[in-house]
Amino acid sequence: MGKGKIEIVVENSGIQQVLEAPKGRLLKDLISDAGINFSFPCAGSGRCGKCIVTYKKGAPAPNSFDERFLSKEELSKGKRLLCRSIALEDCVISFDNEESMTVETISAIADDYDRTFDKYGIAVDIGTTTIAAALVGASNGDGNVLKTASCVNHQRKYGSDVIARIAASEDESVLSDMKSLVREDIALLVKELLSGEEISLTQMVIAGNTTMMGLFKGEDVTGLGKFPYEAGDLSLKHYRYYEFFDGKELGDTDVVLMPGISAFVGSDIVSGMYALDLGDEESALFIDLGTNGEMAFSSERALTVASTAAGPVFEAGGISCGTASIPGAISHVKIDDTDSTPEITTIADKRAIGICGTGVLEAVSELVRCGIVDETGLLNDKYFDEGYPLSDEGDVRISQEDIRNVQVAKAAIYTGISKILDGREPSKVFISGGFGSGIDIEKIDKLKIFPDGFKGKAKATGNTSLKGAVKYIIRTSGSMEALLTEERVLEQMVSAAKELVLAREENFNDSFVDAMNF
Repeated sequence: MGKGKIEIVVENSGIQQVLEAPKGRLLKDLISDAGINFSFPCAGSGRCGKCIVTYKKGAPAPNSFDERFLSKEELSKGKRLLCRSIALEDCVISFDNEESMTVETISAIADDYDRTFDKYGIAVDIGTTTIAAALVGASNGDGNVLKTASCVNHQRKYGSDVIARIAASEDESVLSDMKSLVREDIALLVKELLSGEEISLTQMVIAGNTTMMGLFKGEDVTGLGKFPYEAGDLSLKHYRYYEFFDGKELGDTDVVLMPGISAFVGSDIVSGMYALDLGDEESALFIDLGTNGEMAFSSERALTVASTAAGPVFEAGGISCGTASIPGAISHVKIDDTDSTPEITTIADKRAIGICGTGVLEAVSELVRCGIVDETGLLNDKYFDEGYPLSDEGDVRISQEDIRNVQVAKAAIYTGISKILDGREPSKVFISGGFGSGIDIEKIDKLKIFPDGFKGKAKATGNTSLKGAVKYIIRTSGSMEALLTEERVLEQMVSAAKELVLAREENFNDSFVDAMNF
């Protein structure tokens, strides 16, 4: 080993990678330079305590960040925060964070998968947390989803939310890296979906929030993070595959970017409204439960859209034991009325390693129902300091800070709904987003996220952004006339939408504070 150099062995997903590096550098920078992906929910600022690694050898002395987030037992076992850790000697580290790995779920959907279609397309939804894709077969306006796939958005190394990524993008090299990361993720999904298929891909349709679409295109998105919150070109656009990705065999494939409305109401919402035929409904409210909390209300042919900053809670961001919807994530919670013990359900029935969005909201709702949390959001004395344990080992908990974060998110959604409805009642309510796929309004009733009038009207609609992209592929198959017709529908929807800027609404802040209570 050269003078002043150390050897770092990185164990990740059963693979070892050996790095040679100078002493005294942040471990985060070393693994980034080596091309190793890892999730940094707070962009590596040391505020969240989520990027935990285990030193099997050569652990540095705990620093103040380690001591703030990790117990003495965890520190004694060599656990440290990756973003604040400095390597000083030869060491062996193991990644604890399962979100650092790509999660791929490939499944055949269509019953008539053996059918031959005239057109094959791939629909893509670029989510802040997860990227989802679907292989679609279509002929003359009819078609089916044949396969689906998803993966973690590896831009998460620069933060779990759009605000963190906008801030990070001020560095041109980071902007370039984020552009490359999302394109590599999508290219991987395309490869997986086409694996083993002898078909000719004719189209790709992509939707996402305004920040994600800007980063995908490699545009300057800093204007989205400061007043007057200006976005770039949000119109529907056609490109060729080679303009974004490598791959000669797919080079001339038509790539369509769905249109958006504003800095805060992106093409994912337009795609969702298109999927639901929202303008055709007599009176319907569409809510996308995500970081931005976008919503649209269609009534008497008028279309109003709005966005409210809910934060990443609905995807378990900002939650002490929060995790993505991966095996081992607690997804459902029921608390026994007699002895206050929790009954949990985990994804894939694996040992509990954390809690995902549905689990977070169900847990807090149950704590309120059982009187363990009062109407102001205060945990009782028994659990105030250490939090309420959900797992048998007690390592997955709901803390007082977690409850406060849920209160902020639910207050933002409730207030946004109240303002956009302005006293009116929708006949139908559509709830989308990753969390919206598994929502049970009855189970989270005590949170008071939604007005009482929603009972019996709300329907979970899953990933409507992806469904809208799928619909576009199917509806535009067959003729140029069909394509022009669907594009007019989208353009008319965008031009008809009136944006309600909630922060400028009278008494918004007072309404928000009132909605914090359970």
